[in-house]
Amino acid sequence: MLAMSERLQTMVHRSNRVAGAFNNDINRRMRHQGTFDFGSAQTMPRHIQHIIDASPEFAAKVEAEGGWKIRIKAAEMFAEYPELYFVYFLDSRGRAYPLTYGVNPQGSDLQKALLQFAHGKPLLDDDAKRWFMIHGANKWGFDKAALADRANWVRQRHQLILDMAADPIANRDWETCDNPLQFLAWAFEYAEWQRLGDDFESRIAVSMDG
Repeated sequence: MLAMSERLQTMVHRSNRVAGAFNNDINRRMRHQGTFDFGSAQTMPRHIQHIIDASPEFAAKVEAEGGWKIRIKAAEMFAEYPELYFVYFLDSRGRAYPLTYGVNPQGSDLQKALLQFAHGKPLLDDDAKRWFMIHGANKWGFDKAALADRANWVRQRHQLILDMAADPIANRDWETCDNPLQFLAWAFEYAEWQRLGDDFESRIAVSMDG
């Protein structure tokens, strides 16, 4: 079962539940303070639009991949539901595709970043932690190296990742990676994992070839 990622959706314009008043307030805070408190893990979906607004170049990149406003509107429609189910159809070759509007698990970087599992799982063993870090390296674009090297890539960039998660507007290295919004969704979780330890529960999908 999937759900909308509140952290990511939050970042993309406070797409959930609020809009005008929040945006006016955030603009004032960004002007006068220069930073924005991105809040807890449960506020993700309101942040992406603010990053898009603050970076015209990145906005153009997101728009080029196909109508981010439509994606955000769809995410806004379904944000109140704790669990989402997708209808799939099979083509003549037996391949499964989601039959949905706006956001789906096979969509663009933005669409995938907006989705998370409805129920999280802790990273309690070395294998789970290793694959979580490999996923971050993959989303950055460091995906051709050996698996151990990908996990080490994350360890070597520990503080950079924390800085991007704490303030992705001031720390924009993530904009240049292969899947910037999926990487940022992962970075938020990475920072939360470092803070909570074994109490942390991951909700993002760790992708791998079958």
